[in-house]
Amino acid sequence: MIAWNDYLEKLISVPDEMDEITLSFDGGNTNISIPAIVKSSILMLDKMVQYQGKRHVLVFPEREKTALIFALIRAIHNIKTGKIEKKYSVEEFVPGDKLKIGNAVVEFLGISEMNDKRYMHIHMSDTDRYSFPVATAPIFQKTDTKRPLSGWNKFYKERKALEKNNQLISETGSYLSRLIQYKTHMSASVYYVSAVKGIKEQLADMRFCNEKLSHYILLGQTNYEGEIINLGSGQMAGIPAVVFSSDLYAVNAAIENGNPIQSLIVDISNMNLILSQLDVLDDILATGVPVIFVTDTSNSLDLGELLNRKFNIWRWDKGSITKALYSDQKTETEITIEHCAKQNLHYVKMDGNEISESARILAKYRRRTQEQSVQIMDMYGKLSNISFSVMRETVPISDIEIQTASHILNECQSLLDHEKTYISSEEYDDYNRVIKNYRRIFKYGYVLNKHKALQDTIEVNKGKRICLVIPERGNKDKTENFWKNELKDKNIQLEVFYPSEYYAVSNTKYDVTIIVGWLKRAIMRKLIFSYHTTSYIVLLYDYENRWKNHDVKNWKYALKNSDNKKTIENSFSSANVSVSSSRYISEDDEDISDEEIAIEDEQEEIDTILRNNKFRRYVKSGQKSCNEIVDAVPVNFVGGYIAFYQMGHEVVSATNIIMQESERIDTVTPDKLRNGDFVIVRETDKDIIREMADLILESSGKSSLRELARKWKEVIEIELLFTTPKQFYESLVEAGFSKGYPTVKRWIEDDNVIAPGQIEDLEYIAKVTQNQVLSELMEEIFEAARVVRSAHIQAGRTLSDMLKVKLAEELQRYGKIDPFNFWEPIEINVDGIGTAKILKIIDVGSIVPVDSSDTNRLIEE
Repeated sequence: MIAWNDYLEKLISVPDEMDEITLSFDGGNTNISIPAIVKSSILMLDKMVQYQGKRHVLVFPEREKTALIFALIRAIHNIKTGKIEKKYSVEEFVPGDKLKIGNAVVEFLGISEMNDKRYMHIHMSDTDRYSFPVATAPIFQKTDTKRPLSGWNKFYKERKALEKNNQLISETGSYLSRLIQYKTHMSASVYYVSAVKGIKEQLADMRFCNEKLSHYILLGQTNYEGEIINLGSGQMAGIPAVVFSSDLYAVNAAIENGNPIQSLIVDISNMNLILSQLDVLDDILATGVPVIFVTDTSNSLDLGELLNRKFNIWRWDKGSITKALYSDQKTETEITIEHCAKQNLHYVKMDGNEISESARILAKYRRRTQEQSVQIMDMYGKLSNISFSVMRETVPISDIEIQTASHILNECQSLLDHEKTYISSEEYDDYNRVIKNYRRIFKYGYVLNKHKALQDTIEVNKGKRICLVIPERGNKDKTENFWKNELKDKNIQLEVFYPSEYYAVSNTKYDVTIIVGWLKRAIMRKLIFSYHTTSYIVLLYDYENRWKNHDVKNWKYALKNSDNKKTIENSFSSANVSVSSSRYISEDDEDISDEEIAIEDEQEEIDTILRNNKFRRYVKSGQKSCNEIVDAVPVNFVGGYIAFYQMGHEVVSATNIIMQESERIDTVTPDKLRNGDFVIVRETDKDIIREMADLILESSGKSSLRELARKWKEVIEIELLFTTPKQFYESLVEAGFSKGYPTVKRWIEDDNVIAPGQIEDLEYIAKVTQNQVLSELMEEIFEAARVVRSAHIQAGRTLSDMLKVKLAEELQRYGKIDPFNFWEPIEINVDGIGTAKILKIIDVGSIVPVDSSDTNRLIEE
């Protein structure tokens, strides 16, 4: 039996075409080899696909660079191993095709037989017809160039140069260089889904063996109609080895258009984006194409939907990483891998006294406040803000802070006394206790336990470079000035960061990261699993510790829910060689059996309740009794705007354009909105994309097609009068339908689904419902849906173009738009529609009942 570390070392040392490739991220100034973790993953994946199916998730310690390298080298490896064939035959050329040899352009005339030999005929600018034996013909590349045909001298010179170069390559060239002559002759493509704009920027600076990748293979990009656009320089025509896409919908459209796909690799930088595309993921999975998701640890903790679809998860973690993966080049990626393998996470726990007691009391009443008066909501919000602030403080409280807190606590006492007769005596006494506790804390001379704990922690780590992370609402200047002054004579380097700043910190600059408290779960996992340092220290009051225990318990469940042990045994072991999985044993978990564990994500719940209470205060003051009350998601924007969106409503998101992750706007339902998103909103409740699409249909005389395109939906609505959605889905499956339930659920619930993606779906609906109208008009309905969908795409593209122009104007005004410091609305005028605003979301609340007349439109607070 071979040990895992020996197996991995042997795998890395196996000679392969990847060993010949040098890689640069700075235009060729610094070259490195393909990372060992990438080579290992690619070779391991061959076996995993062979023995464990075509659905896999690879979790790397670092994602941004590793995912792209993995996708590109995987495509090259697939060509080398024959999964993508180098498919060259002169028979595929059609008379009239333009062909390139070097920089010479000729026209293909045809093939004929003469004297028992087959000859290829071409046309040049000064030669009507030139013939040569097919057997000795050079390899031509198809092109869409508009350049005029070259003359004989140019052709002859380029042919001789090519022959000489090919001879040199065959003797001393790398595998990459041998791909050049087959550049436009690949049988299929590897599709890679990620932020296309970010990929283009990385590719511009990347070099493979001192050349851009487009020098060796054809690269493409697919749009939302499934068309493949050449990504490199020149106008080559052929099947690209790699096709980039910003989402799964564009990939599916390309597949439906008949473009050959060998495999799909998806970069999960945000699982929420995948959750919004599950229907099309099911369509792609149904084709049987290998699908590989690539992500990092912090983004791998919510993979439930992929597990439900039988994806196998391989994690590069402490158990699977060996020294062979990070001992070679010491790049930032390898340093991250080493930090992951050696990570030491330590919790400094201490008594919270009045701070913990007050936090416990406030948590006890969090849910009750939702049904109480506006005054209680207001008081609870003020006390909670003090609670979170003082819990993370490590610096002595200043005189100004004492005065401000005294003013707020006086307000809270007044609100509490006013409401005394409406709440229980126990609740009144508890809130009184909280106010008295905070009066003790915000008093000159009070010593914060975290202040002393941080002093001791810094002293223990003397001589090391320290990162101190404070919450986004913390006072960075105050914290930084205090500790730098405190440590100025102690030879200790300490810098203070907000979480959003820390994410971009270099992993070579610091030795220790200290976090001043247990921040929100999403922030903590991004901090800890960034692996910027080997050592992480978290300061915790006793009440915070229960939050930590809740989150860590859930993380450990997700992190253990990988298939490493099973993969080692099933894919890497064989009759001849058995690979031991004994190394893949997790370290003993921290024993928290005697500690308190929060039942829910209490911190997130309190934050949500505070936001919702704010919305409820608005609702209680603005509700009109004569209108229908409906459920809606409250959204708070910069600039003092608020909106209540009904669940079926789609919001136009500009997030990807502003974050430069895509070149188009998206439409999302309110449950998919997140803090920090950018949306295009109007003061009316009309759907801007639909309204623009209707104008396009009307101008082309096709406005009646929308009603026809909806006939299939009416058939389902009638069917659901007599059956449940689940039973309807089961009937479809019995009829031969192979897609997942989420696809059918979206048909039913999403008013913005124009029609199913394939006409076969309509056939199954007609078969199950036995609806004669749908059966007879199926092709007309599907074609009408195609036209309506096209109008929506055109409307989205028009709005995207307008948005890009407007953003360009803003760039001229302000020099730069910082997405993380974006606090003013941008107005945009849409022809034929009116004025809309681009706003940043600062709060998304839970569903609340609200007057229907106040939904799906922008309201100024």
